[in-house]
Amino acid sequence: MVVCGASHAKTFDTEFMMIVPFRWHVAGLLLPACLLLAGCQNASRPHHTSARHSTPASVEDMTSQCRDQVAWRYNTRVGTVTFDAPEAFQRSYEIRGATQRRERFTCTFDDTGKFMSLSMR
Repeated sequence: MVVCGASHAKTFDTEFMMIVPFRWHVAGLLLPACLLLAGCQNASRPHHTSARHSTPASVEDMTSQCRDQVAWRYNTRVGTVTFDAPEAFQRSYEIRGATQRRERFTCTFDDTGKFMSLSMR
């Protein structure tokens, strides 16, 4: 700070002291208000995106994918594979079934109906 005279320095310090507390006071009020509004905005917005809620594949498509995977894995004909009703879980679907030789399996699909895995049960 350059001091040209004592009276000028005193005036500058007084003006500076009046501005600084005012800025902190405004910031002290705005910060909680912004946080409160941001919290309200997030509470009304859903926690998922629209891409996450795309329509799942039809049951026929899922059973067809599963049937093909089972026929390949168990070396059996596609027509000899039987299925139970599909079950929906939190973010996936499962289709259980058996081959003609009574080998049990479970096909797992994601929430959009995309094939994820085939496991023996």
